[in-house]
Amino acid sequence: MKKDDTLKAVSVVNKSNIGLNLSELTNCIKVFVLDSEGLSKKMLNQMLYAVSEKIGITETPVLLYPVDYAKDQSIRFEKTYDLWILELKYIDDYFTYVNRLLRFI
Repeated sequence: MKKDDTLKAVSVVNKSNIGLNLSELTNCIKVFVLDSEGLSKKMLNQMLYAVSEKIGITETPVLLYPVDYAKDQSIRFEKTYDLWILELKYIDDYFTYVNRLLRFI
């Protein structure tokens, strides 16, 4: 979503089958607010409506980041999530450490 040639928010649509729905994370619309100044709740709702209409869904969860934007705009939310990013180049060192740690248990 752009306003006056400034990127305000990015949306990502994830669609999966009913069997692969991990706490609504794999079948939802994710919205990343990059610049909240001038981005009203009404504008966000219009964007979500347009995206929903384009992909042909009537009801879907929306994951919104950052939570401060939701609070500032008085957008009701049910849950918050923590994001964990794993740098896989260190995974071997991690498992070596865990194996060493658990060897005595």
